[in-house]
Amino acid sequence: MTSNSNLPMRLGSKIKCNLSFLDVLEKRALGLKTYQIGYDDLVTLKLYSNFYEHEINKMEYDAHYGGIFNLEFSLDGKLLVAACEGKQVLLFDTANQNLINSVDNAHQNCVNCVRFLNDKHFATCSDDTSIKIWDIRKIKSSIRTLHGHSNWVKNIEWSEKDDVMVTSAFDGSIYAWNLRSPTENNMKRNRIEFVDDFPNEAEVISSLQIHPHGWCAVSRNISGEEIEEWTSVHDIQNRDPSDYENAFTYIEEEDLEEIGPEDPNNQRPTDLWMGYISLDEYSNHNRDPSQGSQNMWENFQLPAMGILNSGLIGVNSSYSAYFQQHPEHRNKVIRNLPRMTHFIKEKNVGKGYIKELCFSSDGRIICSPYDKGIRLLAFNERCQELSMCVPENPQQLKSIVEMNNYHKDIVVSCKFSPTHYQLVSGCLGSEIKWYQPVV
Repeated sequence: MTSNSNLPMRLGSKIKCNLSFLDVLEKRALGLKTYQIGYDDLVTLKLYSNFYEHEINKMEYDAHYGGIFNLEFSLDGKLLVAACEGKQVLLFDTANQNLINSVDNAHQNCVNCVRFLNDKHFATCSDDTSIKIWDIRKIKSSIRTLHGHSNWVKNIEWSEKDDVMVTSAFDGSIYAWNLRSPTENNMKRNRIEFVDDFPNEAEVISSLQIHPHGWCAVSRNISGEEIEEWTSVHDIQNRDPSDYENAFTYIEEEDLEEIGPEDPNNQRPTDLWMGYISLDEYSNHNRDPSQGSQNMWENFQLPAMGILNSGLIGVNSSYSAYFQQHPEHRNKVIRNLPRMTHFIKEKNVGKGYIKELCFSSDGRIICSPYDKGIRLLAFNERCQELSMCVPENPQQLKSIVEMNNYHKDIVVSCKFSPTHYQLVSGCLGSEIKWYQPVV
């Protein structure tokens, strides 16, 4: 008998509805699309509130896999790839949860991240400082190895629109790998804005995911000395220009006069840095018209990347001349706008390990590793989309489901399927758990 204390906490079980799912199917068959205001929210809440572990084929997990550091579904949702601490890459059939292929020693050190680039290719990165490209049709060996980072490579992001893969590492550098010809000829110029409002003194951002519609970013941060962990949501959309009208302060003239022009500390508060070569310049330089897109995986080259001072700020730079020509800007310091919309405190367990959180495909739910289980978080108790419930002040995320002690060790990864109501989680004890709604 299972005690009540071990049962998952489910907010949706308290919600009542006048329409049954049979009513929905009948109205859909008649072509009626509108049922009642908020019904979509109610259906979504019911579905996510009834996620349970669901595994058709129980798998005996090999301990030498180590932690399941990252999980990634293929774009069509038919495959799941797991990145393992024990240097392996595992491929699963999501229909029956069978392990269909595995690569031992995929890297020379632990595999940290997996990202699908299209329906047949995915990339992995590792503490061995390399990035590898794989073809699911011939998975036994990688088709390309990329070198450039000088320390552990922890993250891969892929921009389908720009055909650009971005990798970041503990060497403090970010590389942009252009995989095809550029889609735009003009260099993009954006105002740099930092997110600096957190519910705690965030020291390290260990995990970051972008909302499927690009509305916000969810991050997991760790405070100094790893005392606390928090999950935060920040609005990353363009703001109305009027929002910036009062987003600045002025430095008094007497404060400026106290700092002489030759003083090495005579700098404005913030500096900008840029690459030696812009992404578009690199793309044009390395473009080979004779090569078709089918060969792009065989023609990766490392961008000539570096950093340089923007020239606007710093000692012996051109910033003095700039402010002589624009005296109205001389004393103005732009403040970062508040961006945080939601937050929640996490359990401070598994120190030293990154806990990867994720959005559901519809963007209504955040799945967060929670000790030896997971929990599903929503923006409000009705499970509405963020666009329908943006708060005036930061609000705590609502826990829709807590699935505690589903794993034998600390959970460090989770992922929603992009096409189905399917969810997976992985722990430090080599286990992968599968979930789907049971209604």
